[in-house]
Amino acid sequence: MNSADFGRYLSAYFLKYIPYRTGYSDNTIKSYRDTFTIFLRYCNDILHIKPEKLSFSKMNRNMVEEFLIWLEDTKKYSTSTRNQRLSATQYYL
Repeated sequence: MNSADFGRYLSAYFLKYIPYRTGYSDNTIKSYRDTFTIFLRYCNDILHIKPEKLSFSKMNRNMVEEFLIWLEDTKKYSTSTRNQRLSATQYYL
């Protein structure tokens, strides 16, 4: 996989997979989209990984767990909102 793989798969996930194969509501899809927007900002601002440089090889469970901790501790998200963000990222764990 090259550095563009994550972005390509993420786009396909939102444009092809979710709308046609999951039956998720529009609100769920928007919530998942928002999660990845926030995650990409976290990677850029905190981890200094530009979105276009993010690849599956750079991602791991620890990275996602640290993201979730950051949401609670720094961004002051509630536990339930943090867990909602976790559900959106579990596909990629």
